[in-house]
Amino acid sequence: MKKKVKLFTTIASLCLAVALMAFGVYAALQANLTVSGSIKFTATGVDGYFKSVAVEAVTDCEVANGTATGTATAHMEDLTGVEVTVNSGKNACKFTVTVVFANIGSTNAIKVTPSTGANENGITYTNAEEKTVAAGEEATFVITIEYAAVDQAQNATTDWNVSFVAAQAQA
Repeated sequence: MKKKVKLFTTIASLCLAVALMAFGVYAALQANLTVSGSIKFTATGVDGYFKSVAVEAVTDCEVANGTATGTATAHMEDLTGVEVTVNSGKNACKFTVTVVFANIGSTNAIKVTPSTGANENGITYTNAEEKTVAAGEEATFVITIEYAAVDQAQNATTDWNVSFVAAQAQA
């Protein structure tokens, strides 16, 4: 009788161990941390335009749909649907948003003000500084965004956003 109990508990323990291992492998393969974002551009009543934008991975992530260009006659559309996916096995990443603004006027300076979402839900923004762009000049803005997953739940998703407003600089 003791041998039957031992055999039954051994088989049950083995089945439980295999089931837990299979569940762990399944969970590891299904994890997908993604941060979706958008970049909004506003340049009305100024003699300038947003020339280009690029969202680029710095560490531990991949970027999809992260570039756009504009011209003096065809202003750049807002960039939406930018997907940043954290590399497998990681729970954090860093990426940059680089925007170039061109002042094509001959006399007036243009103030360009970037703004970001709040530093929350694992998203941290740095380097979002206002600049005044002199006539005939260009300015480059680089905003660094870091994402650290707050919740390790499967398929965790959060959003980030950046906007740029160009207005006539006050004399």
